[in-house]
Amino acid sequence: MAGRPNSAAKIQSAMERLLSNAPKRSDGSCTWNSLAIEAEVSRATVFRFARTMKSWFAALPPSSDQAEKGISTNAELEEKLKELTTKNEKLSQKCHDLEAINQGFATLLAEYDLLISEQESLDSSKLAKLPRYKK
Repeated sequence: MAGRPNSAAKIQSAMERLLSNAPKRSDGSCTWNSLAIEAEVSRATVFRFARTMKSWFAALPPSSDQAEKGISTNAELEEKLKELTTKNEKLSQKCHDLEAINQGFATLLAEYDLLISEQESLDSSKLAKLPRYKK
């Protein structure tokens, strides 16, 4: 177990080099393989430290894309996702309501057309003419 702290330090140092785009041993891609090569440890060793790496990732500064949007932590991302999900649900409900209203108007127009057709077939001298609507 004496090698484990050394491996953790190697992995952390390699991760910092990869994230700062300054690799020494690998091609610089942010993959498990590159991290293992950069740290000079096996892939299995990298995977054994996955939980530790999660805390490292959480401590990283936000990406430029996140910074532009004013988001800096996973908690803020989760909150933003929750907010957008709620907004999406509300908009979906409004869309459903508008579709129902639209269907109601279509039914009314069809019935109005039917009434006009029936009126034209009756003796129209005693009835007031229904105005035609423009389609």
